[in-house]
Amino acid sequence: QVVGNEVLLTAAGAALVNSGAALPEFTLTPNDGTINGETDSATPVVNTVNDAPEVTITNTNAFTEDDGSAVENAVVATFDTSD
Repeated sequence: QVVGNEVLLTAAGAALVNSGAALPEFTLTPNDGTINGETDSATPVVNTVNDAPEVTITNTNAFTEDDGSAVENAVVATFDTSD
């Protein structure tokens, strides 16, 4: 997507980058309202990073012996992951 003098990443482009795929080449053609100028092309670079995934425990629940809170499917902890 072109806005002003910038080529912006679209949702589809962001999905490509976030999946580690290459972005396609694009070509721009200037026009003064009458005639086209010479075209120019570029291929954006995607630098892939194979970093280790991370897990963060965000909350843990305490249980008290014999109070009935320790039952099947009781939530022990919650967590977030990122890569």
